[in-house]
Amino acid sequence: MSFRFKSLCFGQIGQNCKSFENSFNPTNTVKISAQDSNGLALEALSKLNRDDEGWTANTILSSGYDIQDQIKINASYTSEKQAYINVASSQNWRKDIVLSLLARTKPITIIPSAAYQNQAFALVATADAMSNHLTVTGGSSISSLGFGALLRMNYKNMGVTHAIAKLEYKISEDFVLHSAVKEFGKNIDFSLWTKLSPSISISLQASIKVPTKKTQFQGVLSSSINKKTKFSAGFHSSGKFGLSISRQVYDHVELSFTGLFDVFQATDFSAHKFGVGLNINTLY
Repeated sequence: MSFRFKSLCFGQIGQNCKSFENSFNPTNTVKISAQDSNGLALEALSKLNRDDEGWTANTILSSGYDIQDQIKINASYTSEKQAYINVASSQNWRKDIVLSLLARTKPITIIPSAAYQNQAFALVATADAMSNHLTVTGGSSISSLGFGALLRMNYKNMGVTHAIAKLEYKISEDFVLHSAVKEFGKNIDFSLWTKLSPSISISLQASIKVPTKKTQFQGVLSSSINKKTKFSAGFHSSGKFGLSISRQVYDHVELSFTGLFDVFQATDFSAHKFGVGLNINTLY
C-alpha cells in the first residue's frame, strides 16, 4: 500500500516533497494512463533507463477497480515477469482504518499492512514475510510543528535494523525547517525550504555522518517560468551540478530534459549524463 503523510515525506523537504533525484539519475519515461468514471482504471507505464551498462526497458501494465469507495483492487504485471495484486479495504464502520494485502510473484510474497489516520495523526504497520521485517511508520502535525518516525525490525531475531526520527517546523507558509536523525544518531540531516517568490523556491540540505564527521551539502533551486515551463537547478558537494527543464507542449504531453555534470571532471564527457523524457497523460 502506498501511503504518504505530510510530516512523513522521507525525501527532500518542501510542500510537495519533490526531490532533485531525477536530475541525478536521468531517465526516459513514456507514460500513458486512462480512467473511466465507474471506478475501473487501466494504466500502462514504460520506462527506458540508461546507465553505465547501456539501455534497459521495463513495462508495467496495471488495472484497478474501486468498489463503492470501500474496497480497492489493483493488479499489475511487468515485463520482468512479475505480477502484483493489491487489495485495500476501508469499511464504513471505521473509515480511519485501512487494511491492505499485497501479493507478488518472483519471489512469492504476501505483505499485509494496516493504516490508521485521522486529521492529526497517522500510523502504518507493514509486515514482510520474505525479509522477516516489521515496519512501523507514524507521524503527526500539531499547529506549525510536525514530527514523524520510522522503525523497522527483524521479527525473526527481534533486532531493530533501521530507525528514523524527523522533526519539521513551519515558520510560515513560505519557510520550513526540517531535521532528521537516522541509524540511532549515526547520521543527522538538516534541511530548510523557502519560497523566494510565488514561482521560485529553494531548498538546502546538510548531511552529517557522526562517526566520521563527514558532511555533505546539497541545494536545489526550483522555478515555474510560466504555466507550462518548469526549471530546476541543483548542486552537490561531491562536485555534481544538475539541471532539469520540463515543458508542456500540448494539453496532455510534457517534454523534459535533465543533465548531470561533474565539475571535477569537466573535460571528460563520459562523466556527464543526460536524459530526455516524454510524458503522455490522458483522462477519459
